[in-house]
Amino acid sequence: MDKVERARRIDLLSKTMYEYFGYFISNNKEKVIEYFDWPVTFFTGDDFSIINDGEWSQNVDENYQTTIGMQFTVLDINDSSGIVWGSGTRIKKDDSILETITGIYTCNFLDNNWKIKGISGLRKRD
Repeated sequence: MDKVERARRIDLLSKTMYEYFGYFISNNKEKVIEYFDWPVTFFTGDDFSIINDGEWSQNVDENYQTTIGMQFTVLDINDSSGIVWGSGTRIKKDDSILETITGIYTCNFLDNNWKIKGISGLRKRD
């Protein structure tokens, strides 16, 4: 992959992550699942799971309202995969902080599109 193609793919991966996040916070499950390369692996430090298409749900805290300050940084890519760091703050319905989140997303480059293959994340509640 030449430098121009590498830059294009990095830009595309960053764009993909922000699109995915937009659908996630709008609770649009039908669109969110389009961003995954099934099956998807989730690791939270306490729990490890492999989820197949159709089994995933957006299980968020009942007090969750939105996520602010979400940032994604593409750490590196190769011809077929990429690693993205993400972080943000989840806000409760009363506008107080629910938790801060940090995640590493592993992504695959398939048919000129990026898909999320795995997520390893940490949640910190104050």
